[in-house]
Amino acid sequence: MPTGRPQHRDDPRLRKSCQSQRSPYADSKRELFTVWPQTGTVDAFCAAVGTAEMLTGVSASLREAGSKSRIVALEPASSPTLTTGTAGPHRVEGLATGIVPPLLAADAFNEARTVDGEGARRTVLHLARQEGIFASTSSALNVSGAIRLARELGEGHTVTPATGLKYLAGDLFED
Repeated sequence: MPTGRPQHRDDPRLRKSCQSQRSPYADSKRELFTVWPQTGTVDAFCAAVGTAEMLTGVSASLREAGSKSRIVALEPASSPTLTTGTAGPHRVEGLATGIVPPLLAADAFNEARTVDGEGARRTVLHLARQEGIFASTSSALNVSGAIRLARELGEGHTVTPATGLKYLAGDLFED
């Protein structure tokens, strides 16, 4: 895994892999507001950054709908590329390591935060053993980040982490 200086989002090797792909979040507004009320009750949305398609697409949809939701990009603490500009190894599958993803728009989020990757791994086990939820480590990083953010905001605020929202665009939930 890369360490040291992160690659830049304009690196042609990174950009090429994303150029011809249509984002699955391009039409996320409809799905977002089928799931979330349009009342502005979502105070914050947080998502771990992999390719950054979800964070950028969901953020754009929320903004387009007039939401004032606080958008928080999450990354493993051992690879704080967005927060400090340094790269490092981590064990959270599916997340960027040492790069600023080419699809990450600078205005897509209000802040970037680190989350303990080993804590996310413990959260995976808790979710499976105690809650009956089989999740990935990146999902658990989202849950861990959302819990921390919700505690900071306090009672009466709604925080939602990235979810299986991208699957709403397919046929999985048609019935």
